[in-house]
Amino acid sequence: MTALRKARKDRGLPQTVCAKLARISQSGLSAFERGERPIPRNVAGRLAKVLRVELESIFVPSKEKSR
Repeated sequence: MTALRKARKDRGLPQTVCAKLARISQSGLSAFERGERPIPRNVAGRLAKVLRVELESIFVPSKEKSR
């Protein structure tokens, strides 16, 4: 699980709600969470604000191994 996904789940927000609050698409958020697309800094700032975390914390690498 990526740090971004963990932060979202810790806040109890569904992807659709988190994406709407951050003014991005749900599919975009999903791609960021899966590590398929880099997160633009301005989007990262909005996500950090929505998730109430430090900006840098959503970029912390996952400790889980890929399957």
